[in-house]
Amino acid sequence: DLETADDTEGVNDAEDTSVSLEINWQLNDAVKLTSITSYQDYELETVTDGDFISFGFLDIVSAVEIKAFTQEIRFSGETDKLEWNIGAFYSDEEIDRERAFVWGPAIVFTPFPLTPGLGVLDILSQEGTSYSLFGQVTYSLTDSLSVTAGLRLNEEEKDGKGNFVQPQAGPLSVVNPSFKADID
Repeated sequence: DLETADDTEGVNDAEDTSVSLEINWQLNDAVKLTSITSYQDYELETVTDGDFISFGFLDIVSAVEIKAFTQEIRFSGETDKLEWNIGAFYSDEEIDRERAFVWGPAIVFTPFPLTPGLGVLDILSQEGTSYSLFGQVTYSLTDSLSVTAGLRLNEEEKDGKGNFVQPQAGPLSVVNPSFKADID
C-alpha cells in the first residue's frame, strides 16, 4: 500500500461557462440555412502539495484560462438524387497558463542553498485563429448506391509564448535557468 501525506490544503477551483446557439432556417423549398455559434470560458486554479510528505518542502500553484469562440454557417439542400451542403467555419481561441513551484519552510533543512519562496515560474500562452470553407455533394446512382465528394480548405494560425524563470538554483535546476520563447 502506498500512502502520502499532505502539508498543504489542496485547491481545485474550476469555473466553466459555455454557451451555444443553433439556428435552422428554411429559406425556401430547396435551401436550408444553419448557423451554429459557441463560446466557452474555462478557468482552473489549483494548489497541490508537490512533495507528498508531511513537511513543507514544495507546493505547486497553477492557473489556466481557456477562451474559445466558434461560428459555422452552412447552406444545404436536396433533390430526388442529390444532397449538398456548403459552408464556412471560424474559430478563435486563447490559452493562458501560469505554474509556480514554491519552496516551503522545510526546504532550509536540505543540502541545497534554498530559501522559502518562488523556485520556478512557468508562464505559457497561445492564441489561435482558424478559417475554413467546405462543401459536400452526394449523388444517388440507384436506391442502394451513391457517390459522395467533398472538399475543405483550411487556414490556421497559432502564436505562442513561453517564459520559464528559475530565481533559485536547486533540485529542479536546469542548464539554462531562464528561458523565453515566442513561436509564430
